[in-house]
Amino acid sequence: FNVTVTDSNGCKYSPNGVYVEADTSYHITIDHSLPSVICDNDSVKLSFDATSYSGYFLQWKKNNHSIINANDTVLYVKETGNYSLTIYAPGDSCAGSSQSVFIQIRQLPTVTIDQNVNTLIAITSAWNYQWYNDGNILLGDTASVIDISSNGFYQVVVTDYHGCSATADKLVNCGAIFNINNVSCNGSCDGNITAQLSGI
Repeated sequence: FNVTVTDSNGCKYSPNGVYVEADTSYHITIDHSLPSVICDNDSVKLSFDATSYSGYFLQWKKNNHSIINANDTVLYVKETGNYSLTIYAPGDSCAGSSQSVFIQIRQLPTVTIDQNVNTLIAITSAWNYQWYNDGNILLGDTASVIDISSNGFYQVVVTDYHGCSATADKLVNCGAIFNINNVSCNGSCDGNITAQLSGI
C-alpha cells in the first residue's frame, strides 16, 4: 500500500509503501458423516483437525449462536440446526469460519398397548410392528393387533417411515387365558353356553 500526502502549498510527499499479505491459511472444514436418518435417541459427531492450529481458540455455533462450553475439536449433535465452527488466532482477533452443516433430528414415534381380553392392540402412528413375548420374537405377529393365548411380558417395537423406532410393553397376568371356539354336535344337535369371566 502507498499513500501520497499533499500540503496546502501543493507539495507532495510519498513515504515508502507498506506490504500487507492477507492470511489465507484459514481453510476450516468440518469432518462429518451423516446417516440418511438421525433419530431422537441418536447423535451425530462433528470434528475438526486442529493439527495446524495449535493454540487457536475454537468455538462451535448453532444457527450462528455460540454454544456454551463447545470449544473442543469434537461436537456431538442431538438437536436440529445449522452447525459451524469458528477459530480465533492466539493474541489477535483474526478468525475463520467453516461452512454450516444442517442436521435434522427425527422425533421418535409414540406407542402404547391396550388390552381387550385376549387381544393386545398397539396404539401408534407408526406403520411397522414386531411383537415379543418374554423377550422371544413372535414370528408372523407384525400387525397392530395380536391374539394372545398365554400370560407373559409382551412388547411391541414400532418403526415409522423415517426408520425411527420406539417400544412399549405390557405385563399380562390374569389367570387362565380362555379361547372359545364354536363347535357343532353330532347330528347338528346344538345348544349354547354363556360364559361370564371376572377378574380380567
